[in-house]
Formats: sequence, C-alpha cells, structure tokens
Amino acid sequence: MTARRRPTHRAVKPGPGKLPQFKTEEEEIRFWDEHDPADWIEGPAEVIVRLKRRPTKLVTVRVDEDLYEDLRATAKRHHIPYQRLLRELVRQALAGLKAEECRSKARAKARAAATEG
Repeated sequence: MTARRRPTHRAVKPGPGKLPQFKTEEEEIRFWDEHDPADWIEGPAEVIVRLKRRPTKLVTVRVDEDLYEDLRATAKRHHIPYQRLLRELVRQALAGLKAEECRSKARAKARAAATEG
C-alpha cells in the first residue's frame, strides 16, 4: 500500500530555506513537528469568519421631517447608514427602559420588605 501524497501549501514565503516537496504525508507531519509554521508563513494567518445574520423584520415608522433630517445628518457624521443609527438608538432606548424597570421593581421589593420588617 502506498501513502497518498498531500499537496504542499503554496502560500508560504521562503522561510529558512525552500519548502521541501514531501513524498508522503508522514514525511510532511514529521517536518511540521520539527519546524515552526510561523517561520514559513508570511504575516498573520488570514481567517475568514462568516457570521450568521439574525433575521430582521421590516418596520415602517413615520417621523417628522426635521427628525428624519437630524437622523440622517447624525448618521453621516458617524459614517454609518441612518437605518443602522436608528436601530442602535432604539436598541439603547429599550435597554435603558428595561434597566429602569428592573430598578423600579427592586425599589418596590425593598420597600415591601422594609414595611414587613
């Protein structure tokens, strides 16, 4: 039985010498066990990450023309699309409301505990 030959990775810089042509997979494994790949690869390794987008829902909101223009101007100053700015502002406002609700519940619970004690 003959060992299958694995193709050599070609995106390498000339490290301490020319990357050898491996006759077998075992020979290549031994080579990389004894050598640091960082010496052979130029720059940081390129990593491609594909993030799964969360599903979105289209929502139509009517706003005053002045508010719309302010939103667009602010988004332009921050170099982002106005829809993204609006989405982030809504997200922050909801987070603030939720936090306030939690604080209110905690205060009410503390008052109830104080009146019981």
